[in-house]
Amino acid sequence: MFNIIIAVIAIALIAILTIASMYHGGSAFNDNKIVADAARYRTEATQISSAITLFKSDGNEITDKFVLQDLVDKKYLNALPAGWLPGSNKIIMPLDTSSDASEAVCITAIEQSGYKFDPADTKVDAYSKDPKKGIPHCDKPELDPMVPCCVNKTAEAG
Repeated sequence: MFNIIIAVIAIALIAILTIASMYHGGSAFNDNKIVADAARYRTEATQISSAITLFKSDGNEITDKFVLQDLVDKKYLNALPAGWLPGSNKIIMPLDTSSDASEAVCITAIEQSGYKFDPADTKVDAYSKDPKKGIPHCDKPELDPMVPCCVNKTAEAG
């Protein structure tokens, strides 16, 4: 009888620990996924930027007609990483407005890359969870091509 009581207590403790770890571990998993996805954005931006640098070092010019697909066509990249849009001398990863986590991934990638955008500036949207932080529009004229993601207002309007 004593063994049955100990077994029941052990099973109950395991169940409680499992539930507690799922509750607390779930948020840690989500936070780590955001950081990992942000790092992926930055890595892909670096790959594209490196291909552009190699493209230019081989004597090619970046003109108004240059698009990122040229890097694939001329074998500087095997393929554009998924989700990136070719733009005129820009690297564009538009914010996925259908995903709840994409805004957090975008702001994390921007911060990891050392950029900071004032939501009071033109062509910058405030981050919904911290209105002191901003996510730039992809068509912001002075936007550095290495900004890892942006809000593509042109695509949303069309």
